[in-house]
Amino acid sequence: MSAQPMSERKVLFHMGKIAVHKPRGVHQYFDEMTAGYALFPLVVLFGLNALDEADRAMFGVLAPTSATTSTSRTRVSCRSWR
Repeated sequence: MSAQPMSERKVLFHMGKIAVHKPRGVHQYFDEMTAGYALFPLVVLFGLNALDEADRAMFGVLAPTSATTSTSRTRVSCRSWR
């Protein structure tokens, strides 16, 4: 599917000197964005990056809690050995 130039798309209305054209469909938009290549690898990479960022965010929230919990347990157990 070849991309339609903007001049070939239907003009909906004019705002002053600017012509507002009919919007592209989703398939045509992604076809133009990827230059006709497959979209699946980009979706997979986007998903993997989103999971990686979520993992970092959760580790940043949960790591301080687990560090304080393990430190307090260590201190209590060291005192009981004395």
